This record gives sequence, C-alpha cells and structure tokens, in this order.
Amino acid sequence: MKNMRFLIVISFVWSVLLLSAAEDQDPFDTFTVQQAHGDACEIKSAGASAWKPAKEGETHKAGSAGRTGSQSTLTVAFDAKNRFRLLPKTEIVIRVSTRDAKFRKVVDLTMNKGGVEVDLGALPENYQLKVQTPTAVCGAVGTEFTVNTTDDQSNFFVCENGTIFAQSTEDGSFSAPTIGAGQSVRADLAPGKENSYGRIETKGGKMPVVLGADDHRFDVQDGTVFLVAQAFTEKTDQVALKVEKGGVSDKDKDYKAGYYAIDGKEVTNFSSDKQGKGPALVEDYLVAAKKEGNTRTKLKQAESPDEKERLTRELDDAAKKATEKRRALFEYRKVIRDAVRGNMRLR
Repeated sequence: MKNMRFLIVISFVWSVLLLSAAEDQDPFDTFTVQQAHGDACEIKSAGASAWKPAKEGETHKAGSAGRTGSQSTLTVAFDAKNRFRLLPKTEIVIRVSTRDAKFRKVVDLTMNKGGVEVDLGALPENYQLKVQTPTAVCGAVGTEFTVNTTDDQSNFFVCENGTIFAQSTEDGSFSAPTIGAGQSVRADLAPGKENSYGRIETKGGKMPVVLGADDHRFDVQDGTVFLVAQAFTEKTDQVALKVEKGGVSDKDKDYKAGYYAIDGKEVTNFSSDKQGKGPALVEDYLVAAKKEGNTRTKLKQAESPDEKERLTRELDDAAKKATEKRRALFEYRKVIRDAVRGNMRLR
C-alpha cells in the first residue's frame, strides 16, 4: 500500500510538471509543412547547413528556413487558423522573437526575395506577425495579406482582409500605418549612406502615409504616385516631395501634382515659383538620392573585393553629391519662405 501511494504521488508530480512545460512552450516554436506544390520546395532545419525536400506533415522548429522554385509553392501552418504560403522563387526564415516595445511576441518571417501570402485566423493575445523584406516591414495581428519583394528594392503590400501596416526598416522615409481591406501600396525604397529615396504608389481608396517625422502625416488619395527623398535617419524634419499623380493632403491643405519641400510643420509649394528653381532643385535632389540608394544596393549585392572597393568609392561620391543637392534645396526653401513672409508683412 505504501508503495502504491508513493507511485501515485510520483505520477501526480510528473503530470503537473508535464502540464507546466506544455503551458510554457510557445505555440509558435514549431510549424508544420501543410502542402508542398511542385518539385522545388525545400526546408533547412534550424541549425542545419543543408536544404532538404519539404515533406507534408513534417514539423520544424522556429529558426528554420523554407524556399521554393520558379514553379512551386509551399504552405506552412502554425496551427489550424494561422498559416502562410510561400509563392514561387521565395526564400524565407521563420523566427519567434522576444517581446517588442508593446510587450508582444513577434512571429517574424524574414524574406530576402519572392512573396508570401499570410492568412491569420486568430493569433493568440499579445502576439504579432511581421514580414521583413530587405528594405521594409509589414505587420498585422489578425488578417489576410500578401507581401512581395524584388531584387530592385520594390515592395508590394496587398491587404485582402482586416488591416495591416507597412514601413521602411532602415530609416523614417515611409510609413503606411493603416492599409485596409482592398487597399495596396507599392513602395520602391532605396536607402543610401546619407540620403534615402522612395517611390510610393497607393490604390484602393484614401489612406494615411507618414514621411520622415511623425508630424509629416498625410492623407493620400486613391491612385496617388509620389517620390520622396530625405536625409538617411530614423526621423527627419526635411523631406523633398514630388507628387506625380493624384494628391496628398494634411489638416490644412491639399497638395496636387507638383513639387514640395517639407521642413518641420511647413510645406513649401513651388508651383508658384516663377523662376522654376524650386522644382528643379527638388528634381535634382530626387535623382541624386535615387542614384545613391541604388549604388548602396549594388554594393550590398557585390561579391568580389574589387567590385566592393569600386562601389564603395562610388557610394561615397554619390552620397556627397546628394547631400549637397539637399542642402541647396532647403537653403532655397528658406529664401522662398522669407520672401512670402515679407510680402505678408507689407500688406
């Protein structure tokens, strides 16, 4: 009888330990291959060096990677309600990071190339999923969305259901805090060494976009295309803006197709610049910042030491020229501002 009681106590303690371990285990520490369509679906397990064919039903730990060929797709599931699909020619790493600033755990899909379709039925409380590309991040708590990225730094964010956000990762050049169902954003982002360039295109209705500092929040009309350049920094008060199509607006004014310089909370519209110098300076800065960003992209992709050395010199030169263009633009903006204020005082 004493032995029986001892066994019952041991069994009870062991059951409690197992239940405690199960509760502590992160539900996203593993994922399962749900469907492998095509012959070029592969998984590289966490800590492994070799890729192996993806097999349906297999479970892998977070930290593993998946990839697909030109004619294949790979569907991965965390549970019955949360899954994502790798589109053709995609490579991705699945991680679970520590809690972020808002005390959430982040399921992180880092994608170097290709595209991914995400279907989040119901993430647990205090969880968030993010898709990282080389130049941007897109995130949501529960929704359906698609992210694509290309070698030339183009990012495509499409929201099918719910709400997502997207933003540049290396600086504060672009943020779309609320992309709703049926809306999409294309963001061609080229961060440089001293300056950053971006081309943004929106579809599916009006949406908010932030450029540089948080004060630079605009409502962007459906179908708007605009170019933006600024200093390479997390936040900046000085932004050059060219609206090619559509328009943007803040709480005070509407800004249609044209050239603008943003400094702090002031937006200078160069449409009435009779000399045409303002638009030319904006154009010059945009072109120079784009060249700087593209050169940095080439440098990151370079393999040979000689090519890296050459592109490093080219990047230094491009950054210097772009910064000179930026300074010239905002010096001229001050001249225009002072002239306008002088006319107002004379009235």
